[in-house]
Amino acid sequence: MRYKNLRLVFLYQTVIGFAAIISVSVMGGKGITALCLLALRPIFFERLNSEPDEKTRNLFLDLFKYSIWLTALTIIFIYFSSALILNSYIRTDIWLLMIIPYFVFISGVIGLILEFKRLQGK
Repeated sequence: MRYKNLRLVFLYQTVIGFAAIISVSVMGGKGITALCLLALRPIFFERLNSEPDEKTRNLFLDLFKYSIWLTALTIIFIYFSSALILNSYIRTDIWLLMIIPYFVFISGVIGLILEFKRLQGK
């Protein structure tokens, strides 16, 4: 699915991801429902019916690749840092729930960065 203004779409995704991280940290497992706001994205933003060009395909491929790597490194860092730090305030019951909103947040941020780099290259 291709949108007319990708910068606004990535900004929306970043804001929803950050709001979901905050809601999960405050409300626990029930806060994951904040991600339901992503379902409203097609209503708020105008879609294009054309096929994406090669640059747009590469943008989304790079976005997915960088987001997966950064999320995996964060999971590894949290796992090893929580094992090293004793008596810390890391809520182990919700840190796994925060991975999904974190991925949404990170992919929005990386999407913004890659989109601005793509627009500067024109």
